[in-house]
Amino acid sequence: MVLDGVSALGLASSIVQIVDFSVRLFSKTREYHKSDDGSLINQQALGQVAGRLHNLGKRLGDSLSVIEHTNEPMNEQSALSIEEIELKSIASQCRDNAHELSSILEDLRINGHNTRWKSFRHALKSYWRKEEIEDALKSMNMMREQMVVYLLVILKYVLVSDLVHGTLMPLRQQSPRL
Repeated sequence: MVLDGVSALGLASSIVQIVDFSVRLFSKTREYHKSDDGSLINQQALGQVAGRLHNLGKRLGDSLSVIEHTNEPMNEQSALSIEEIELKSIASQCRDNAHELSSILEDLRINGHNTRWKSFRHALKSYWRKEEIEDALKSMNMMREQMVVYLLVILKYVLVSDLVHGTLMPLRQQSPRL
């Protein structure tokens, strides 16, 4: 059986892909098997990031709730500005996304005795769920960027308010024409 050039190239490409996949899979299997806590190093780092963002979102949401309940609204509207309400919502979404990522990572963690077969199964499972992890990371990154933007806008309003009240009020007291 003789193959033409294009068929031989396609076959060689398929063989290289299979070998590459196998090497990656067995590398992850080895990393799982040698790990002390049953998870890959990058999964440990992602878990720490998810935990930090979850805690940040919780503290931010809690502090905005305190502000909302301690400030008396001027009228029927909320004591929070529109930006603060949006930031509170984003903080809640960030907590949810971080919790989702933590759940995925916990599912990929080997519990109990770490055997080679368990390591192989978890390496394969982590390969299958790679896209799911990437989607959760993208979502968390978008939430983080939105939180930064809203925090900057709120900070701008606070600084302008302090500037107006801090410099114009004493001037008004000194000069009645202002």
